[in-house]
Amino acid sequence: MSKLEFLERLEKLLWDIPYTERREALNYYTEYFEDAEKDEEEVIRTLGSPEEVAHNIRQELAGKELVEPIETHETFDHEKDEVVYVVAENNQSDSETNGNRPKEEKKGLETWQIVLIVVAAILLFPIWGSAVTGLAGGIIGLIAGFLALILSLGVIAVACFSAALIILGVSFAVLFSNPVGAFFGFGATLFLVGIALLSLIAFIKCITVVIPAICKGIVSLWHKAFDKKEGVAA
Repeated sequence: MSKLEFLERLEKLLWDIPYTERREALNYYTEYFEDAEKDEEEVIRTLGSPEEVAHNIRQELAGKELVEPIETHETFDHEKDEVVYVVAENNQSDSETNGNRPKEEKKGLETWQIVLIVVAAILLFPIWGSAVTGLAGGIIGLIAGFLALILSLGVIAVACFSAALIILGVSFAVLFSNPVGAFFGFGATLFLVGIALLSLIAFIKCITVVIPAICKGIVSLWHKAFDKKEGVAA
């Protein structure tokens, strides 16, 4: 067997591995033959049969997804007086084999299509412009309302605490002159303190839990949208 026959047979045996790995393997063994200081037959005896070499290459690429290996069988060539390995024919259809070929890149939009889209966007601006403006206004309104609610909780907490302190002071001042009024003042103080505590807890929860959760959700949706677009583009 000559070097050319060895490389041709090896290429047939490696038809189903990725093109890059196949070319690297063939280039490697081509250079191996050229750099070896032995004759071709001795180099082939050192390397082994093309089937053995192909098997070793497949083992090195075992971590990658490969197609079923080619079936081969031995036969004796009476003209060359040697045993040769015949590659079995592949019965896969074109649709199956094409699945391993790189997909062709999709062409971009043509000039007339871009112009048509621009013209349609300009003509339909009153419709989609109003929709976008309304949507943006609604989102801004929701954000402003939510922030106002959080701010009002803080204001309520401060106001109730302040009012409770004032009523508590007045109640102590009239404790001996008007015990009944002082008693109601102490009750009002406890009520206002309770409202102030609830408002303060709600305010803190909104700042530390609700707002971060909303921001995290927005960022997650943003990444998912762009990741999906990149996946489709790829």
